[in-house]
Amino acid sequence: MDLITVIVPVYKVEKYLRRCVDSILAQTYTNLEIILVDDGSPDNCGKICDEYAENDSRIKVIHQKNGGLSAARNAGLDIATGDYIGFVDSDDYIERDMYESLYISATRNDADISSCNFIKVDENGNTVKTEKQPAFLILDNMKALEMLQSDYDLNFVIVCNKLFKSHLFDNIRFPLNRYYEDNYVIHNLLYNCKVFSTTGSTKYFYVQKNGGIMNSLNSSNGFDEIGGFLERYRFFKEKELTNLIPGAQQYFMYSYRRQKAFYTPKSEDEKELMKKYDIIAKRIYAGCKDNMTWKDHLAMNCFPLYKFIARTKNIISHY
Repeated sequence: MDLITVIVPVYKVEKYLRRCVDSILAQTYTNLEIILVDDGSPDNCGKICDEYAENDSRIKVIHQKNGGLSAARNAGLDIATGDYIGFVDSDDYIERDMYESLYISATRNDADISSCNFIKVDENGNTVKTEKQPAFLILDNMKALEMLQSDYDLNFVIVCNKLFKSHLFDNIRFPLNRYYEDNYVIHNLLYNCKVFSTTGSTKYFYVQKNGGIMNSLNSSNGFDEIGGFLERYRFFKEKELTNLIPGAQQYFMYSYRRQKAFYTPKSEDEKELMKKYDIIAKRIYAGCKDNMTWKDHLAMNCFPLYKFIARTKNIISHY
């Protein structure tokens, strides 16, 4: 029976931590190594982690200086001993058979990555939004990368709804001091997997809190989203994956024009960063105008009008 390592970054989630950890301890797949990474949390999270470790030998606790979500995940990866790796964010929770379902999907299909669907819920567990979710699929790495740039993109981007063979992280770590950290690594992970499988069932509960980065528009965090899409685009160019490059260009342009329309740089560093992305966006646009959407054409040729429409409608997925 293979060992599954579950890595849980912990920071200022005292209100949600027990629900999260209890959902992992209740898993029907019991051969687990659970690594709780107390990322310098100023509340009682560290004590709660230690309490759980005293009562269940499967739990290991790391206490470290605050370094952010990526640093916490990386610390867990550094000591993980499992044959498979999973991630659960400490304000989220999972169905009791999630890892059994993912493990069965992985072993039956000889998949390096298996994935389940997720649902967005509020802090009380009420459904907020159901993203478009794939049914049962078995894909090679190229098809999985295509799905990464489809209507199912978020399901393929996030790591918390997945089970990974541990070797995929031999040379991969999450980027430090970045938001949207999954976006910086997922193309690498998918590229290096031979088979990707989905269960078609919903097992992960993604808790949406007020002020969360996924709900934020007018924020400097968007620069990191642009950076992640730019890395994906450059990765596809380096690997000469010509059929994937147009989609990567469009995702970069989408995040770029959204950030430019909704956020005004405040510091000199932010102003310089926006200038850098202005140059890159112009270069990409000039090289592939035929692949651009009407929104890109409007943003690049009459940005004041694009900004007015985007802010008036406030429908990001459309503008």
